[in-house]
Amino acid sequence: MGYLANVIHVLDIVFISTLFGATRFFDKPGWWILLGLPSILFSVGFQFLVFRAENQARDAQGDRTAH
Repeated sequence: MGYLANVIHVLDIVFISTLFGATRFFDKPGWWILLGLPSILFSVGFQFLVFRAENQARDAQGDRTAH
């Protein structure tokens, strides 16, 4: 699960940096908000879901070591 999260995170960074290039092309900050904000929200939501799933898997194994 952690590997998948890293792949999604890298793709998200590439997507957002592409949007910065597109923002210069459109020359309007509204485009970044319109396209970039859903991407950021998706990334944060996905990271939260992965974090929760990893914690549940760890709890199921009975491994409650402190970080």
